[in-house]
Amino acid sequence: LAAKARGKGVGTKLLTWADEVGRARGCKVMELAVVHGNPAMRLYERHGYEYLPQSAYERASLLLGVGCLMRKTGAKKMVKKL
Repeated sequence: LAAKARGKGVGTKLLTWADEVGRARGCKVMELAVVHGNPAMRLYERHGYEYLPQSAYERASLLLGVGCLMRKTGAKKMVKKL
């Protein structure tokens, strides 16, 4: 979210909406790739997301993909059971 939208409940509403859509589609797990330093990390944790242990290959793939797209490094995978 843009900085001016933070702290106003927008992220919470988006996460709740994503959970509802996921459940309606029969999803059992939600997954996020979270870039190091993302201010929403605590929000994700409050909503039940946990860090997923990853192999070296998974970490490298995630770092390369997120790094190329967002020009940031240090991404981690977070998951939540629905």
